[in-house]
Amino acid sequence: MMWPYFVMLGIPALLAFSGALKGLRLKSAVVIDAFFLIWLILLIFRKETVGVDLRNYHYLFIRSFYVSLDESLLHAFHPDYEIGVTLLSKLIGVFTSDFRVFIVVTALLSILPIWMMYRVNADTNPYLSIVVLLAVGLFSIYFSAIRQVLAMGFVYPAFEAVKRKKLRPFLLCVLLAYFFHHSALVMLLMYPVYHMKLKRQTDMLLILPLILLVYVFRVPVFNFLRVVIGTYYAGSTKETGAFLALALLAIFLLYSYLIPDSGKLDEQTVGLRNLLILTVVIQIFSGINYVAMRMNYYFLLLVPLLLPRIAARASERNRKMAKTSVVVMVLFFTFWYYYRAYTTADILRVYPYIPAWAI
Repeated sequence: MMWPYFVMLGIPALLAFSGALKGLRLKSAVVIDAFFLIWLILLIFRKETVGVDLRNYHYLFIRSFYVSLDESLLHAFHPDYEIGVTLLSKLIGVFTSDFRVFIVVTALLSILPIWMMYRVNADTNPYLSIVVLLAVGLFSIYFSAIRQVLAMGFVYPAFEAVKRKKLRPFLLCVLLAYFFHHSALVMLLMYPVYHMKLKRQTDMLLILPLILLVYVFRVPVFNFLRVVIGTYYAGSTKETGAFLALALLAIFLLYSYLIPDSGKLDEQTVGLRNLLILTVVIQIFSGINYVAMRMNYYFLLLVPLLLPRIAARASERNRKMAKTSVVVMVLFFTFWYYYRAYTTADILRVYPYIPAWAI
């Protein structure tokens, strides 16, 4: 059934629209809470067939009961072993062997931090943040890639540590995320990139040639990086069909430089825009390697927080264009989500939704 996904977006849309229609300054948190609560409920009560990897996690959950704690800790930093889910499974196994409890706990641990991040930071046009989150392609992976979405839960505390220039807490967050998914090491780039001083529109004259250069030489550059980062992230170098996502992110980047008044940009908006540049660069490599695509998930979570901030800081000349663009993006990305849900290959088996009690 598809109606739960219509409810998931319909209720936040009605809340946002009714507030705007009546001239009310509806708290952004209400719209954010409605979306994330419904998303969380869908994750908690999904059948094991919703999400391509859930049955594999069921097997790993049971297997963790037979792995000693000493053996788990011994391999904590092994490049082919991620200890986080094993220890979490063993902890849950102390109380129950019911896999549904594992589903509930992992859903809470993966969604609640991101929910709080959006509640705190998506304070302008929250519905726009929601539909952009769906547009960048992260929604479906929460139904399957449990290890990685648990690691992605550390993006929020890491992001807060970066904003406050707290290096040690930031490194601790990256380490904890690494224990759930080794790709989380890419989060180390968040700290230096966020604090780069790129505020003026003229900085695009330096950024665009760099991005184009990386795109042209993406295959030899990635082959060099494979030697540096080792076999864990090696994978194969081939086209993955990620060009559409790259084009979308590139448009977002142009929008974030052309629309705002540089004088109105605060430190957080500039930092998020810097991270968008990094996201575009990583997405270039995502076009030839699936592992690179997964490494981009951590930064894609932050893109929806940027666009409403950019629109709200439009220059006097672009103010009308910014307001129009918000309406266009909200309508287009809402339509785009449902269009892709019905027409694209559902490789993660998220659609239609099947509840746990269905036969």
